[in-house]
Amino acid sequence: MQLYYPFRISLESSTVIRITLICALLLANVGRGLAQSTEPRLEWAHTLEDIGEVILTTWSPTNKCVAVATATMVHVIDISGYVLWRWNLSETNRLIRVAPLGGSLALSPTCDTVILGGRTDYKYVWAAEQNGRRTFFGTSGTPLSVKFSLQGDSVAIVTGARLGYLMSPRLALRWRGALGDLPVRWPYQTPDQTAGRGQGVFTREDVDALFGAMMWGWAEFDRVSDDGSWRVVTHGQERGRRTTSIELWGPGAGGYRGRHRVTNGPSQPRWVKAMGCPYGELTHDGAFVVATGDPAHPDAWLLGDSPDCDSGNLSTYVFDRDGNLVLTWPPQTDREEMAAAFWVRTGVPLLIDAGPQWDVALTPEEIASLPDTRRRLTYSPHKRMLLVSRDREVRLYRALE
Repeated sequence: MQLYYPFRISLESSTVIRITLICALLLANVGRGLAQSTEPRLEWAHTLEDIGEVILTTWSPTNKCVAVATATMVHVIDISGYVLWRWNLSETNRLIRVAPLGGSLALSPTCDTVILGGRTDYKYVWAAEQNGRRTFFGTSGTPLSVKFSLQGDSVAIVTGARLGYLMSPRLALRWRGALGDLPVRWPYQTPDQTAGRGQGVFTREDVDALFGAMMWGWAEFDRVSDDGSWRVVTHGQERGRRTTSIELWGPGAGGYRGRHRVTNGPSQPRWVKAMGCPYGELTHDGAFVVATGDPAHPDAWLLGDSPDCDSGNLSTYVFDRDGNLVLTWPPQTDREEMAAAFWVRTGVPLLIDAGPQWDVALTPEEIASLPDTRRRLTYSPHKRMLLVSRDREVRLYRALE
């Protein structure tokens, strides 16, 4: 693959070019969607009335409340810090226990129902309602991920047997089948025929988690366009692959469902770029792939495989949907300048969403004990709030914009 720098601006260029770059930088900052650093504000801190430490936490899909699970209790707390209700697990069934690794917990949009998945030795899912009603359902395979739909009318479950379930909030079975056919999507995703009719609508992050539940240990990750039609995949050296690469799938990529077989989608990627130490991003509309890596050493993955990988001296390459190189950007330079250069060259903003960058203040004890395996961070679906838990204490932070 021939690489070149199709666009380069010098700070010594003419006044006209410098003014153009400044204007482009301003426009790119408005529309580029790149992450902005935020300074969080502590909203509240709460110490649980519980003998156990926090094991699992989750948000409602509507950002209204959180569920915090210990070994013996699930606490449901609203965003003002008020404890709405509690579920004592042992009073329901002595076999119910919260799995510290791979556990699954979901909270309804109205904060009145909690779904808790079992473990490898207890393949059941339990639903607990604020009014005291309890129901359960036995699954084929260990429950790995459970999620509530945005409307609260459906619950999706994924198990280690590569099966998916769609159920009512009280765990009445509505659909059961192969994980790749699980009928779920997010609001802006183009409906695809693979999932069939009657799809449940979930947050994008929850759809990601459901179809990603079986991807533990895979040396690959992906990004998808807002409508799910385009998907960029970064491959490492795994499962017999000799080279690392970045590839684009679409149109009709099937969103996160593309991680599994999609019967009506493309059978081959649209294009593949061999690249060492790869990292691929996708613009919101799927029109461009932003790839960072070392094309000169396509077999590089681990440290020691490539001098550029070891030093972090990696360039960034922007490709269009047909695999044409649109822009090459040198390593260790400002991405805002790259977005501005892209604007000057193409006339469109580089819309990449990397999410918010949080700077959560740590206590002296936390700093002294880092990395702290007891400390857990759980972002709200809209990424404007962050729940931090450690031992029996939970704190809620809000991003200042």
